[in-house]
Amino acid sequence: MTRKELLNIFQINENGIIQNNGPLLGQPLYIAYYWYLFITGYTDIWVDNILTYRVRIEDRVQFPELAERETIQLKRDVDGSIVELLGN
Repeated sequence: MTRKELLNIFQINENGIIQNNGPLLGQPLYIAYYWYLFITGYTDIWVDNILTYRVRIEDRVQFPELAERETIQLKRDVDGSIVELLGN
């Protein structure tokens, strides 16, 4: 799924944060991208219910805010929301 396709699904604020009610509310748009990868069967590393994806060049092209990131970690919280684990 591309950034453009995600923007057709999700409303984001000026900081790129998803505003739609649902499990991705309050997360950056790129988390929807990585969650889509997961639900369609693609994972890099999945340990203890934490998904870790290596940020690829093509990811940085779509999401320039990931320029300095090496990995993204996310998980489904106990309330069903999808959250990014920061600090990586």
